[in-house]
Amino acid sequence: MKASPNERRKIKFGLAAKLNLILSLVFFLSVCGFGFLLSSIFENGAKAEVEAQALIVNQFANATRSYTQEHITPLLQQQLQSATQFTSEAIPAAAARQTFDFFRDDEPYNDFFYKAAADNPTNPRDRADEFEMALLERFRSENAPTLLSGIRNFGPEEFFYVAQPLKLNNPSCLECHSIPANAPASLIASYGSENGFGWQLNSVIATQIVSVPYRQIADMARHRSIQGIAVLAAILILILLILNILLSKVVVQPILKIARTAQLVASEDNLDVEFPFEKSNNEFGVLSRAISSMIYGLKTFAQELEYRDRAEGIHDVNSIEYSSHSSSSGGESR
Repeated sequence: MKASPNERRKIKFGLAAKLNLILSLVFFLSVCGFGFLLSSIFENGAKAEVEAQALIVNQFANATRSYTQEHITPLLQQQLQSATQFTSEAIPAAAARQTFDFFRDDEPYNDFFYKAAADNPTNPRDRADEFEMALLERFRSENAPTLLSGIRNFGPEEFFYVAQPLKLNNPSCLECHSIPANAPASLIASYGSENGFGWQLNSVIATQIVSVPYRQIADMARHRSIQGIAVLAAILILILLILNILLSKVVVQPILKIARTAQLVASEDNLDVEFPFEKSNNEFGVLSRAISSMIYGLKTFAQELEYRDRAEGIHDVNSIEYSSHSSSSGGESR
């Protein structure tokens, strides 16, 4: 009996569907696993990128401080001594902050924030908070790090920060920050004599902190993760399609050929059919040879039965003839 087209489709669909289901599950788990891994990798990459940008900002601020200290402050020195209103542009720290305010007007630094946080600043707005004081203590400790980064909260929002120590290396800074008597009169008039004095040469006077909202890093990592997962999914889908084509040609079609040949033997009672792939060295060749051996055994058994039936038929005929002959001989003797 031949298999109907529906039965052949069921055979093909059953094998292909099961393998596709297994492969799809494996690919899905792979995408999830790689997605989680890619998310972590891209998040760390975004942090490293922001950290590199923050270091550029700090270098830019230090360059502004140096330029102001060497070229602007000497030009305004006389004005600082005689004026009643302090000129903040003459102070390197103020120049760095004001320049950065212009700098962050352009992309990609709109969400960046800069602060030189000190425990004894001249301007109160530069005073370190509790978190920044902890960073200062670490930069002043023995075996102090040269760079710190992490996450901190400003109200309900998280920020990623990069902090570096700021050392007093220029002796000219002590003209304004050693003792009040040496400071310009306009500085005392504007900020008083209580803050920003007693600084020591080669000491850490502040920490330069660049902060950026963590959502920017998360968005960057999420966008890159989606792109990476999309590429990975496209590759896996392509692999699945290729495997389906190979599955059909290499597995399903050979099985159907062997099945059709076996059905031909069963339906037409033809034991002399040659099975496909008998000469192949793969698994299908092994299967074909095994079925051929089984059919050969059936053929041999059928021939033996036929020979036995013939032999028994001849024996029966001889017996009948012998009995008839015996009966005839007995009648004649009487």
